[in-house]
Amino acid sequence: MAQAAKNWYQSYIEAGAAGVHFEDQLGSEKKCGHMGGKVLIPTAQHIRHLNAARLAADVCGAPTIVVARTDAESSRLLTRYELGALGFKYQFITLAGFHANSYSMFDLARNYKEKGMLAYSSLQQQEFAAEQHGYSAVKHQREVGTGYFDHISNAVTGGQSSTTALAGSTEEAQFHTATASSEDEEILR
Repeated sequence: MAQAAKNWYQSYIEAGAAGVHFEDQLGSEKKCGHMGGKVLIPTAQHIRHLNAARLAADVCGAPTIVVARTDAESSRLLTRYELGALGFKYQFITLAGFHANSYSMFDLARNYKEKGMLAYSSLQQQEFAAEQHGYSAVKHQREVGTGYFDHISNAVTGGQSSTTALAGSTEEAQFHTATASSEDEEILR
């Protein structure tokens, strides 16, 4: 199995993956981590898989990230403070995005039922207020890179592209700025 883990991860590296997430559930019996009835592989086997992944990265000469996790209820959990003390800079909560998106859409729908478009307007006002804290998705076209792709389109057509999206858009009209932001300039470099 360790050889299979090495080969599997090596193929991921060759395909461009920057990292991989290993867990200790038996693949043929996989369930969501919080559900009962999970079947775990032996700890020694899990460690062999991690060593095999590290070997694959070394053989490929690829800097990589290997994330290991367990579903064992008896495992000692590390707090975010302990992880930080160990030098880990990026810590994530796997379900946070799901719950944040689900609840915010539920809240918008509930408020829309009661208040109509005022609910959406209130959401936008909260977005505007959050800009001072670094929130940048108010300009949704910019956020998803529309300006970048417009520049690419214009570059390959000698400035004659008929399919650019930002010029003449409602976003351009609503959020006009005199000069490009440093973020926009950075995207073009």
